[in-house]
Amino acid sequence: MRSVALRVAWSGFALAACSFAPAPPNHQQPDATTSPDALVHHDARPDPDAPGSGSGVAVVQQKQTENDTANTITATFDNPPAAGHVVMLVGGKATGSGTSVSGVGSAWTLVAGSWEVYDLEIWYTVANGTDSTITYDYLESPTDLPMFMMVSDWTGLAAADAVDASAPPANTDAGSQTGGTARAGSGVTTHGPDVVVLGVSSEVGGSFADFSPEVALTPIDGSAVAVGVWYEIEDDAGTYDPGVTSPGGWDAAVVAFKQQ
Repeated sequence: MRSVALRVAWSGFALAACSFAPAPPNHQQPDATTSPDALVHHDARPDPDAPGSGSGVAVVQQKQTENDTANTITATFDNPPAAGHVVMLVGGKATGSGTSVSGVGSAWTLVAGSWEVYDLEIWYTVANGTDSTITYDYLESPTDLPMFMMVSDWTGLAAADAVDASAPPANTDAGSQTGGTARAGSGVTTHGPDVVVLGVSSEVGGSFADFSPEVALTPIDGSAVAVGVWYEIEDDAGTYDPGVTSPGGWDAAVVAFKQQ
């Protein structure tokens, strides 16, 4: 079993005035009414030691959107994801939990999240092959705070029992009001190969550097929030603890998806 810490440096965060005041007072964990199946909490982290076999795994398409005040946002793929593809959403509303996702698949599952600063959630569904638009709603009292999502269409991931592990655990956050290493925690996967995905939101906007061997999805560089997603293909089960350096307050979540 390997245990290798994934550390990636964020660079280029030269942010001027940020229009969002950090740490809204009413952050809240999701409850049974907002995430019926609760979170899947096997607590796992990536290990970026080697590129992995990556047999058949690919990001087919991706979209990003962010709005500083909206309570509903949408993203539309150029083409409907093929039936059976796993579609992932990394997003959040800076007020806390209380979100829902619809479109592209028959049902969405919330598998990891942190609601400390700007908030960060990871959801997934299995595509139905006909829809191309995803709607992300904040269901609580409307607030004029940022809402964002990065959606990606994946081939090569298991459609049934897709998640091997995730973190942070239930009823806990992986966030900080100050800068430092953004990390969701450590854990152990039981399946291999996996695709381990790390998502981070930061109160400091700016550009993201390119990293290797980890693969970065196209980031969000909004006026009030910056969001990055990285993934690594891991051939073997093991202990994973990915992290990136954030210059400002952050939230992080990580999910290990099973390969087919």
